[in-house]
Amino acid sequence: VFLIAFALALGASSTVVGIIGSLPYLAIVLAEMPGAKIIEFMSRKTLIVLVTAFSRLIWIGIALIPFVFKENPLAFVVSFYLLNRFIGYLSDPAWTTLVADIVPVKTRGEFFGTRYKIIGIASTIAFVLGGFYLDIFPKGNFFGFSSLFIAGIVFGLAGVYTMSRIKEPAYADHTHHAIKEFFTLKGELKTLTWIMALFNFAVFIASPLFAVYMLRELGMSYSFFA
Repeated sequence: VFLIAFALALGASSTVVGIIGSLPYLAIVLAEMPGAKIIEFMSRKTLIVLVTAFSRLIWIGIALIPFVFKENPLAFVVSFYLLNRFIGYLSDPAWTTLVADIVPVKTRGEFFGTRYKIIGIASTIAFVLGGFYLDIFPKGNFFGFSSLFIAGIVFGLAGVYTMSRIKEPAYADHTHHAIKEFFTLKGELKTLTWIMALFNFAVFIASPLFAVYMLRELGMSYSFFA
């Protein structure tokens, strides 16, 4: 969550911040369909573990940017982050279908409600602690950001290890789909897709720039920002 703050500290303009904010969604467009095809040929858990571990290790490159990639550092931020998101989203279809197979339909709502509650609590605590931690370091000192990213990698890899211990049920859908099927939406699913597209288009016109406004224009500390 401090990637935008990191980019601003490296001198990013509002345009660069907008580009960084759009990268996860570009990565989804590029990765989701290949990810859906890959699980027809290999274990879903294997795919999830491999690509998730690799995507989190890419953050080492981001953490080293201020010290190793001093020429055009923002170009490396964009490149590493796009690669990170692309590889990470390759496992998205595998994770979604695996959870659907493991969690019974009757308890799925309760499962995701509990999951998001835990994620919300953990994210809030981590965000606030991260903000106070960054305020320890003077401006221009990037060790705080880099060490924070490394800590994130460690926790991320612990999550990958936990995922590797899940028992994978048999995958029922082994039909080899045609690419055109991914573009064929009907009925309520088509309506929902349009609603989500229009809603997110409206939200993300401004949302990547909130951090710019708070940190650069209002001069907030990282702890207050968090």
